[in-house]
Amino acid sequence: MIRPRACSHRKSPYEEPTLPTIVAVDDSATMRKCLEIAFASTEFELVTCGDAATAVKKVKELTPVLVIADISLPPRDGYVLCDDVKTAAANVPVLLLSSKQNPFDPAKGAVADGHLDKPFDTQVLQDRARALIDAAPKATTPRPTATAAQRISSPQRISSPQRSPSPQRSPSPQRSPSPQRPP
Repeated sequence: MIRPRACSHRKSPYEEPTLPTIVAVDDSATMRKCLEIAFASTEFELVTCGDAATAVKKVKELTPVLVIADISLPPRDGYVLCDDVKTAAANVPVLLLSSKQNPFDPAKGAVADGHLDKPFDTQVLQDRARALIDAAPKATTPRPTATAAQRISSPQRISSPQRSPSPQRSPSPQRSPSPQRPP
C-alpha cells in the first residue's frame, strides 16, 4: 500500500529551492492537487502539506513567501495555524481559504493577511497571492500578535504606547497681504 506523503515538494531532500516558496496546507488531497495545478506554471515553488503541524515545520524550515491554509483543518483549524505561522515567521503573509460550509470569521481571522472563498478562480488565487507577497514586509523582525483566544476574550486592539500630549499651539497671527509693487 502506498501512503501519501504528509508534505510534498522536492524530489530530493538535498535539492535546494530555486524559486520563492509558497506553503499550502489542506487536509483534502484533491484540494492540494488543485493548488499544485494552480501554481504549476508560476514563478513560485508550491509545497503542500496535509496537516497544520507539518505546515508549521515547513514554515520554519523553508521561510516561504506565503502560506495558504484551509480554515477547516482537523484537529486545529486554519485560524490557529495562522497564529502559529505568525509566531514562527511574522513577516510571512497568510491567505485563508474558506467555504460555504465554513465561512470566514473576521474575528478569528484578524491576524490573517487575506482570505478567499472556495470555489475560486485560479487567476484570482494567483493574483491575490502575488498581491500579498508584494505587500509583505521584507524585514525579519517579528511583530506582536494576539492569538485567536486573546482576540475573542479581549476585543481591544493591540495599540502603540500612549504619547504624552503635545502642548497646545496658539493660533498664528493673521498676516496682511503684502502690497504689490508696480511694474
